[in-house]
Amino acid sequence: MKALVLTAALAVVQLVALNAQAQVFGVDDGGAARTERARQGKAAARNPQASEGNPIPDAAPRASTDERAAARAKRAKTGAQAARGPQMGEGDPIPRPAPATSR
Repeated sequence: MKALVLTAALAVVQLVALNAQAQVFGVDDGGAARTERARQGKAAARNPQASEGNPIPDAAPRASTDERAAARAKRAKTGAQAARGPQMGEGDPIPRPAPATSR
């Protein structure tokens, strides 16, 4: 019985010691921490952000009427080929059962 109590007491002492060590003692200066976070936020805002890109893209030259017509014809050709193939939802909506075979 003494061994069990001693073992449990040692475990509790270690837990209390670890919790006490994790505590931060001293002056908690929230204003300084807030100022530091604000400084870090301003520094981060000056750097380029992910997926920001160029807010004003460079002007691209417009395609001529002939170029647009050629691209439209090419898309129409591939679109017609795709329309001739099997489409989603096509086929027999109520599949017929396979013929019964005798044993």
